[in-house]
Amino acid sequence: MAQKILLVDDSDDFREAVKSRLAASGYEVTEATDGSKALEAMKSQIPDLIILDIKMPQMDGYTFIKNLEKEGKDVPVIILTAYRDMESLFKMEGISDFFLKSDDMGVLVKKINVLLSTGNQ
Repeated sequence: MAQKILLVDDSDDFREAVKSRLAASGYEVTEATDGSKALEAMKSQIPDLIILDIKMPQMDGYTFIKNLEKEGKDVPVIILTAYRDMESLFKMEGISDFFLKSDDMGVLVKKINVLLSTGNQ
């Protein structure tokens, strides 16, 4: 059975590119355009891993992480960002890794494989 990934990003083009690559790698991908829609999606199914953008309309990534923690959901989270200043992100609880949007998509797949194979859930 394919492992489930929740992909949360407000860019349709970026979500489509990531979803296509992850599906080709054998993952089942559910999409959400912001944090509030992601929380709603998690009511029916808890993913094995979350890929989360920080800057989004409605509910941003920071607020989503806080809500995830309040609900006691222990799911690895990879932060998507276009920014290179990651220091503030790693001070936040609940973040497993990060992926720069300018990096090769193969790097993201490797990070996902590591997180899901080590059981850091």
